[in-house]
Amino acid sequence: MPGATPAPVGPGSGSCGRVYVTNQQDNTLSVIDARSYKVVATVKAGKAPEGVAVAPGGRHVYIANNGSAQVSVLGTRNNKITTTVPVEKSPTGVGLSPDGRSLYVANGGSNTVSVIDTGTNRVAARISVGKSPVSVTFSRDGSTAYVANSGSGSLSVINTPTHKVTGNLTGGHSPVGFVVTPDGKSAYIADEVAARVLAVGTRTRKATAVPVSAKGPSTWRSAQTAKRSTPPFSARARYP
Repeated sequence: MPGATPAPVGPGSGSCGRVYVTNQQDNTLSVIDARSYKVVATVKAGKAPEGVAVAPGGRHVYIANNGSAQVSVLGTRNNKITTTVPVEKSPTGVGLSPDGRSLYVANGGSNTVSVIDTGTNRVAARISVGKSPVSVTFSRDGSTAYVANSGSGSLSVINTPTHKVTGNLTGGHSPVGFVVTPDGKSAYIADEVAARVLAVGTRTRKATAVPVSAKGPSTWRSAQTAKRSTPPFSARARYP
């Protein structure tokens, strides 16, 4: 679509998969059949849906509604919203722990992360992080969560068993999307404003800048660019 930015899609392959796309400007979620490339359902979400995550096994999809400060939980068997969970202001990125038991929600307008217990669909913890958090990812074993703070140029490092921030990594001018290597030793961060990627050692905390040719590298929309976005906003896929 004109003006749309490609969004991350979850891993997997198969003939009966589903792709879930948040449409920020019309407050819906599109469910796409990955085999026929057709929209099989359009689900009314909250206001200005952004981040989306698919639970292990694919039974539930979690939608961060930026404009209504809540997370919607979709049951994938009937494509119905089963419940909504209030969080804090302007939730953007969401990340599921590897075991699927915790959903971390980056609240860009509150400088916090809400930790939702997916078994009860209740907020189990509130964690203060940097300014304008936009995205979340986990270490392979789930013991550490990383949060990109686009407004303070940092990655918050969270010990997941204690829900405590144990440190911060440099993120450049405006970190948005990032990935942590499988061995947990390095993080690669898209610095949107500086048009570069930072390679940061998670233990050494040393950063190496890699210039890129395109302006505004991003694997995730930041709070600063949300006003200029057009649907679709983000997507995830699942396969049986």
